This record gives sequence, structure tokens and C-alpha cells, in this order.
Amino acid sequence: MIMAIVRPASEEDWPRIKVLVGWCEKELADLCKQPFGGEVLLAAISRVVGAGVGCWVLEDDDQVVQGYICWSLVGDTVHGLGTYLVPSLRGKRYSDEMRQVASEYWGAHGGKRVQGVVREDNKAGWFSVDRVGFKVVGYLVEKEL
Repeated sequence: MIMAIVRPASEEDWPRIKVLVGWCEKELADLCKQPFGGEVLLAAISRVVGAGVGCWVLEDDDQVVQGYICWSLVGDTVHGLGTYLVPSLRGKRYSDEMRQVASEYWGAHGGKRVQGVVREDNKAGWFSVDRVGFKVVGYLVEKEL
């Protein structure tokens, strides 16, 4: 297992975060068999990184960013904008660690709850959110137009 740290993202991390969002977009498009609107995710994450709060990265022992988590506070609700970890590090509880860091930060800065989405087929994501205390409170719905 590699040694990794979760730390606040900075502007210097933005090029690597963009690469990771691109990989995430491709994975989702392949899974869903349709294009995924990564430009919206990029714009949202860009604003959070630019603000200097709400985005953390997982950095390996070679100081390469291998994952990110971005959450944004609106009122007293924290919205999960995205969590991504390179495939080689999945299943090692790094996502749990990133969610815990984000939860502790926003809990100390006015957040009362976190809302996010986990894809139905993302078994690892379901296990991770369960381990750090999330509960299923509804379903995301979608309609083709």
C-alpha cells in the first residue's frame, strides 16, 4: 500500500484535477453508454478550487495527485460535487478518508448535512458512504427529453 495524504487542493493542483475529471467523465460515459456532461462538473469544481475551500486531493508518496473530493456549502447543506480516485487506489479506503476530512471540515464550518449522489452500480461508493455514516434518503430521477 502506498502512503498517501489528503490535503486541501490549491490552484497548482488544477491541471491534475482536470485530468482526473476527464478520466471520471470517460468512465461514466462508458458505464452509462451515453455522453457525460463533464464541462458542468469542471466548471463547478473550478469555482471551488478557485475559492480555496471545499476541495481536497489525495496525494501519493511521489507527490502525485491521485484523487479529489469537492463539496460546496449552500445555506447549511453541503453538496457533493464529485469524488474521484484512480482505479489502482480504489478499495483501499482512501475515498473514506477523503469523505471524512471533508465531513469534519464542513461540520466545523456551518454544514448540517451533506447531500450527494452515488451511481446505482458503484458498489465501492455505496460501501464507502455507508462506512462514513451516510444514509439513503431518496433517489435521483431522470427523464429523457
